[in-house]
Amino acid sequence: MNHFLNRPDIYNQPIRLDKENPQEVIKDFFLDFHLSDVRQELWNMVETALTTNHPNYSEGKSRDRLLYFYIQLEQLIEAVYIAKK
Repeated sequence: MNHFLNRPDIYNQPIRLDKENPQEVIKDFFLDFHLSDVRQELWNMVETALTTNHPNYSEGKSRDRLLYFYIQLEQLIEAVYIAKK
């Protein structure tokens, strides 16, 4: 269950962005992480989730959803990377 659903004050809203300019956050992110590092860290997270006995990923559908999310997030990060150039 999505624990943010019980928090209407933060549901579907940025909760970590404290800067007025999101472009600054994007710039800072890619100064801290190379695109290849981002891909590797994302994959490490997915691999860890899928190779442990955590109940959130015990069903095939939940593992499939995680992989789909990974692909979509990677594409989003690449789009932001291209847009920031």
